[in-house]
Amino acid sequence: MKTRLSFFTVFLLIFFCTSAFSYTTPGTGVVWNGDSLVVHSDGAVTWNASFMQFEFHEEIEIAATDSVVIMVDVHSDHSGAPDIRVNGIFALGVFDSTGVDSLTLTGNVEDDGPGGIRVEDGGLLHLKKVRIPGYGPNGNDVGVRNVGGMVYVDACRIFDWNRYAMSFSGGDGEVSNCSFHDNCQWVINITLGSSPYIHHCTFIRNNEEGSSAKNPISVGVQGSNSPVIEDCYIEGQDGNPHGGVSVWVLSGNQSNAVIRRVTVVNASFGIVVMGVGANVTITDCVLHNNTAMPDPMTTGSGITIQQGSIATIARCDITGNYWGITTYQGSSEAHLGDVNSIDPDEMGHNHIYENGNNNTLYNFYNNTSLPQTAQNNDWGSQDPDEVEVGIYHQPDDGSLGLVTYLPLWQYNTPPVITEHEPTDSLLSVILNGSITFSITAEDEQSEELDYQFTLDDEIVSETSSANITFSEVGDHFVRGRATDELEEYDEYTWRVTVLENHPPEIIEWSPEELSVEIDAHDEQLFSITATDEDDDSLSYEFWLDSELVSTVDSYLFQEYGLDTTEYYLTAIVFDTHQASDTLQWYILVINDIEDDNELLPNEFSLYTYPNPFNSVIQIGYTIPEAGQVEMQVFNTLGRCVQTLVSGHHARGNYSTYWDAMAQGSGVYYLQVINGTESHVKQLILVK
Repeated sequence: MKTRLSFFTVFLLIFFCTSAFSYTTPGTGVVWNGDSLVVHSDGAVTWNASFMQFEFHEEIEIAATDSVVIMVDVHSDHSGAPDIRVNGIFALGVFDSTGVDSLTLTGNVEDDGPGGIRVEDGGLLHLKKVRIPGYGPNGNDVGVRNVGGMVYVDACRIFDWNRYAMSFSGGDGEVSNCSFHDNCQWVINITLGSSPYIHHCTFIRNNEEGSSAKNPISVGVQGSNSPVIEDCYIEGQDGNPHGGVSVWVLSGNQSNAVIRRVTVVNASFGIVVMGVGANVTITDCVLHNNTAMPDPMTTGSGITIQQGSIATIARCDITGNYWGITTYQGSSEAHLGDVNSIDPDEMGHNHIYENGNNNTLYNFYNNTSLPQTAQNNDWGSQDPDEVEVGIYHQPDDGSLGLVTYLPLWQYNTPPVITEHEPTDSLLSVILNGSITFSITAEDEQSEELDYQFTLDDEIVSETSSANITFSEVGDHFVRGRATDELEEYDEYTWRVTVLENHPPEIIEWSPEELSVEIDAHDEQLFSITATDEDDDSLSYEFWLDSELVSTVDSYLFQEYGLDTTEYYLTAIVFDTHQASDTLQWYILVINDIEDDNELLPNEFSLYTYPNPFNSVIQIGYTIPEAGQVEMQVFNTLGRCVQTLVSGHHARGNYSTYWDAMAQGSGVYYLQVINGTESHVKQLILVK
């Protein structure tokens, strides 16, 4: 099956139809692929040569000691859930530099759509660059369900699932660089003690059903966990009640979830934390304009802390919501900043302003009897009286706790990155290649700036530039950050796709024999044909011993010496990344004619090859009498564009070449002056 892996675009289509049967791998510790399943599954898996895909006809169960790796098309006509049950190891995808939608995992539209993948206790699932569509509200309910194993999902696109695109009800895992869109209800549900790591994911147009606030990321309600959610983007839509991230803990359980660098915009709310035992850290998040639903009495908070939960909030931008931060129902606590703390996550530095509804500012609404600490923040003004207007607490209602918001954060304008190199944010580089990154930043207060570059969150430079060598294939994130003395910063992010380069290969050459004998006064054309797996453009060089004699894919060899002479002719092909392949001929020139004078020319001759030519033309000429020789190339205006030969020549035969790479297409004239004679030949350059 190696040919299929090499020459066909890889798609994975998984469709299952209703069946009471299933096929289970035998549990012999074997690593299976599609070919071996065809041979050993007794018809459960077949190969369809017309569509170039494997076809699954039953539920496939992977035994605890077995592994299955699939990297080509698969179609299944089994509609039960799950489609694939993983007790051992299941790897599905393309694990190289190809695009995100390299494979597709989907269901049969004639049935109920895909039944998804279920990972059992001890199972391990790895999905890489897989497109996983569901079947909308009429399909099965879960795309990927982890009930006790490990799940790694990277660079996938998961959409159109009925209930959950992914569900963690046991086990752990990592979800990275994925796009989730157009799912009907929840997207990622985390409960029963699971603590996955979710990062660099995008959530757009979800909760299409729209009946209630089914959030893109939902943590809870059972079990104790500590998931980490970072560097994600969540976007809502008008009239849809879903928010961004919710953490809900039932009594007796605990969640120490970490939410950082998450952006939630245009949803019905940003982040909600609820329940005794929920102790959540929220840092460096952006919560803007979450007013998708029209009723501010039920929606619209940037961050809500309720039912006895605790949230520590630092360095967040919370603006344009109906409510900035709300605490209510019992002993809920918002730790928004303590001026005496040395912990950066407890020092505040939040921007909380322009949140309100019905012409009233509500940057912080403390609807509990507990005092709340909210020092060292930017409330949109340095005037305490103006700040007070946007905080609803004890002075407004004596039954409520007091919000301590002084001292204010002496907020300064953060630095601004004014220039960055490379200017494009989406880059590609060959494996082990290097890119130099740099940023230029300005600070309004003329503060001294610190610089930092990170590669996938690992610090690689603490100056304003970084030369980074990329040693791992895949997508990587480079961030350049400028930070002022008050820890305010601006940063720029590049996404770098690292590709594995395949060098060119010389596949044909002429003469085929690499040891060539040539009689004196004869000529021999040497040529090569090369291919490149990456479709890079190729360049060529021919070297005769240490002299460059051609920059095209051929060279016409001529030797008019009177003695037996040997040469080494080396052909080199380069790709655009300077990877190369090389071929070398040994040339022996033989002269066995006794009368040397008969070998010398008696008249002038001039010839070119090829003509018309693309960029380099070979020129041969004979000199019947010793003397001064001048050879020049003129354009149609009569201007000399290059002198090729100038000097004394003995009687004999000569060759040279003209590299016209820098000239434009057209007609040129080659003039040779030999003593008192002048000879002209027309050259045609075609590019």
